[in-house]
Amino acid sequence: MEKKLVSRISSGGNFGCVEIEIYVGVSKRELNRKDQDMINKHCEQIHNSLIDQTYELDENLKIQGEKEKQELIDLFKNHSLIFVKEIPNQYEGGGFDGYSKHFPWLEITTTKGIFIIGWRKRVIQIDWSQSIIDIEAKNIFSSEDVTMGDKYIHAWGIEKAQEYIDKLFI
Repeated sequence: MEKKLVSRISSGGNFGCVEIEIYVGVSKRELNRKDQDMINKHCEQIHNSLIDQTYELDENLKIQGEKEKQELIDLFKNHSLIFVKEIPNQYEGGGFDGYSKHFPWLEITTTKGIFIIGWRKRVIQIDWSQSIIDIEAKNIFSSEDVTMGDKYIHAWGIEKAQEYIDKLFI
């Protein structure tokens, strides 16, 4: 019986590399869409379990996650920080994969309202759409060549994030 590759997932980064391939052979019929969806779902579950277990076994990743969280909170230390709440990561699957689960985003409440902040791979997204700040990104950050929307901007690192947040609080 011939086996075919029906599902593959690979990832790399802070958790190391994980690669999974599932080959299936079924006699007397071809795999259908329902079969494919089920196999893909289980492949992703296996992948996420391996990532989760890698995180649980690696103290350095836990330390890194806490450090990144504190760095994001510290961006608001001079701006009337009231409350911090962890929320599901808004990038990389919306909080369902291993990375997103262990590196959440933050909902930061200040006297100007709520900010949503978190890492998107190499950039930090800063969203002030739930704040009382009425100015749009293109008007306050017109000289910046980065991704931005009405009330969010991507910062290339902690220093730029601090610069943008400071500007929003002027």
